Amino acid sequence: MIRTIATDAGANLALQAVSVVLGVVIGVTLSRLLGADGLGVYAFAMSLATLLATVARMGLTTLVVREVAVGKERGDWAEVVGLVSWAQWATASVSVGIGAIVVAIASLLAMPETFWTVCAAMLLLVAMSVTWVLGSALRGLNAVVVANIPFQIVRPGLALVGIGVLSWTSLDRPQLAMGVEAGAWFVAGLVAWWFWRGRVPVAPPTQAYSPRKWLTAALPLLVLDGLLMTGSPSNVEPARY
Repeated sequence: MIRTIATDAGANLALQAVSVVLGVVIGVTLSRLLGADGLGVYAFAMSLATLLATVARMGLTTLVVREVAVGKERGDWAEVVGLVSWAQWATASVSVGIGAIVVAIASLLAMPETFWTVCAAMLLLVAMSVTWVLGSALRGLNAVVVANIPFQIVRPGLALVGIGVLSWTSLDRPQLAMGVEAGAWFVAGLVAWWFWRGRVPVAPPTQAYSPRKWLTAALPLLVLDGLLMTGSPSNVEPARY
């Protein structure tokens, strides 16, 4: 047990170190590629997407960690699979709704470059929200190291490659950089989903759904997430999980 904990702690530390290095390189590359004005547009859209993702998650990420862990101990895989499936659907639906409203407002108020960057950021919003749910499900299964790989290696690694290509081809538009970020999050979500499907039994023929119970339990957690977000500016950094 102690050896397992030590191994996991060492692996998580290594992943965190790699993530920090990739984040620094991405930041420097973006600043050189976009310049002050473009980077300002990119940062605004990124912060907007990350803040809205807190609402779109509806507190479900914290609930998923807890309920998946409990369901695993009970062997109640019908409810575990049902909760994670429903949480993905719910966060995706809310994200799409929020994104549509934001895009409509931006079409009236924003300049073209900012508008298209915000559009790409709303795609990022959907990808982040669903991927966070899957990461929480993996954490509930106590697969913490595996849960961190999509967030700390896959996403920043792909983003760095994509931004490097933009830099090499001199495509210095914030909307393109945001599109690269959104694409990296979608791929990270697919990787998280693959990890999740490989660690649960075959989905039971009848999955258990209790949306009212889950929402009732999640809403207080949404308030807590909001307080943590407003109280700690560092939480807006999308590279962190």
